[in-house]
Amino acid sequence: MHCRRGFTFVELFITLVVLAVVAMIALPDRNTAAILADEGPVKQATARLAADVEFARNYSIARPDDPAVIVVDTAKNRYWLAKRSDKGKPLEHPHGGFRFPSFLYRDEYKNGYVVQFGEGGLPGMERVVLQAADTGSNGVIEFDGRGGITKEGDAVIQLASNNAKSELTIKPVTGTTNTTNKFTKLLAETATTTLVLNSLSEAPEDDDDDVGEDIFMNSIDLQLK
Repeated sequence: MHCRRGFTFVELFITLVVLAVVAMIALPDRNTAAILADEGPVKQATARLAADVEFARNYSIARPDDPAVIVVDTAKNRYWLAKRSDKGKPLEHPHGGFRFPSFLYRDEYKNGYVVQFGEGGLPGMERVVLQAADTGSNGVIEFDGRGGITKEGDAVIQLASNNAKSELTIKPVTGTTNTTNKFTKLLAETATTTLVLNSLSEAPEDDDDDVGEDIFMNSIDLQLK
């Protein structure tokens, strides 16, 4: 008869070490998992913001007599698109836009080009925060008829969700955007605008609606490329 040889202490120790290393590689720590969970919503919010900047840029080129503005209101965790001549009244969103949550909902806002983050905000972006922004005067990014912005120097908008961060920069001459997954600037301005978001009491003009839809689809196509 042959006796079965057992494992030595050294062999067991080596096996446990190997298993521990494999577990550390296969299972990220809690901080890493939390960051990964937050990165998705921040990337989604940044892509939405970039598409809206592109819409405002194209809208301004199409209507240089009254170009678009983006009003950033970090205090209420939202921004909206409007005409320069009426900054408090959001543009009609070509596809209906985002409806305010029930406790803020009013019929006149239902088609407004208003983007709300945080609790009651866009689905999947409930934890996203408009952290800070350097927009220029009164939280307003103004576009000119060539698609650039009137601000001297870059406009910067920072978004965050816990440990995940994103920064979007708008170039002054071209109005084009760049994004990064970190904050490159410590912004003192929080872009808490004094503008009041007014109602959409007037029906949109038909030509505005058609042009807006074409511009919106072009903006989305550019973001998907």
